[in-house]
Amino acid sequence: MNICVVILYLAEFLHDQTGVCVLQLYKAVDLICIWLAFIILLHICANSSAHGRRLSASIFCPYLAADPFALHFYHPYDRASLVAWLLAIWCARARRFWEFSAVAIVAVLIKFDAIVLPGLYFWAMRHIRLGVSIYFSLLPSP
Repeated sequence: MNICVVILYLAEFLHDQTGVCVLQLYKAVDLICIWLAFIILLHICANSSAHGRRLSASIFCPYLAADPFALHFYHPYDRASLVAWLLAIWCARARRFWEFSAVAIVAVLIKFDAIVLPGLYFWAMRHIRLGVSIYFSLLPSP
């Protein structure tokens, strides 16, 4: 049973509407998600006062995303799942619960590994309330 349905149905819908090959649509979705992940990561790091962290993210993210793209085949929902995870982290750091909830639901429809996102959100919020330093608190929230 395949539960990674959103990207697959999106590609099939676009194939029916435009007649473009499904594999080309998968590649297009993959490329769009690579750039969305880059933009989201830069926005998350833009709130950081450490310029070195911003610079390393802006150099490392395109290499990490684009280099394996030329050498390997990935499932069409892997990059979309990365975008959903980054959006969820962004919403969690901004303490936007309802936006986080919507992103988490869409992320689970993209790929089932995002089922742990609500647990991570409540764990992080508990530690922030208690004043315990956690890894995500290294980047200041907006």
